[in-house]
Amino acid sequence: MERNQWADRFTDTVVRRTDYDSVPGTDTVVLILLIPAIFGLLVTAVILIYHTEVFDDPDTTYIATAMGLLAQCGLAAFVLFSLANRTRRHVLRDTIWMDSLIGYVESHDADASGMRRVRDEIPHYYNLSAFVSAGLWIVTTVIVVAGGIAMSRAGLSDFAYDTLVYAYLLLMVQFAVTLGSTIRFPYRHDDMQCRFTEELSDACSGFGLSVKPMEPSVRKPHSVVNAILFVITLGLYAFILLLLANHRTNRHITSQWRYESHLMVSIIRFEGGIGVEGYGDNQPKNWLVRLIFNVL
Repeated sequence: MERNQWADRFTDTVVRRTDYDSVPGTDTVVLILLIPAIFGLLVTAVILIYHTEVFDDPDTTYIATAMGLLAQCGLAAFVLFSLANRTRRHVLRDTIWMDSLIGYVESHDADASGMRRVRDEIPHYYNLSAFVSAGLWIVTTVIVVAGGIAMSRAGLSDFAYDTLVYAYLLLMVQFAVTLGSTIRFPYRHDDMQCRFTEELSDACSGFGLSVKPMEPSVRKPHSVVNAILFVITLGLYAFILLLLANHRTNRHITSQWRYESHLMVSIIRFEGGIGVEGYGDNQPKNWLVRLIFNVL
């Protein structure tokens, strides 16, 4: 029997899924944001208690606090960029994923027009969002460094205050850009993929392959409530939105991984393949390497 190149492409997409997808735990994101802040507070407290001669000027305490806030802004900007870039990579993978299944259905002379219609709903602004988020992260980092240098040389000058304000405002802009494009992404994309697999199921039944649709895994977010809380908390609620977006994206990706694993086995068996076994999640074994791999 001649090999079906579209089935091979889909199988390759599944096996190499971690080339595009990563699933950083929400606790990992929390630790990345909190550990530096907690460490900085502890160091400052120890110096204030046991080495008061270091802080002979009262302004020095405020300088240390301001520099800590600047560093935290830069770190949060990096996490936001990571989320935007992860969304971009997942959408890119799903485009290849859908195209391979459309080609597979059409190779069996079945109608894939419904699948194409759903596939064309994939938006293209995720690339722009990731690049804008990267640019804002770089600018925020430059401002953080400039503010740190200014405070180390001139103390709490007007420029030092300005850099702290600018860094915070840029961080809020980055939150708006990143979360504006990703907070509804898990629900919208999950819904689109479920509709795509419903069309896939109908098309495959025409040539004898039984395929179940993908089950929804993400609930619709309450956009109005989130927007109100964002305004009331002066943007601080964005950190909660960041964690929610990460959690929901993880739910969608892991649900898709389970679904596509069963689908891959069904297609391989239908095409006459044998000896299909589990291949794991292809994640690095070392915890430090896995942490860096998932965040980046």
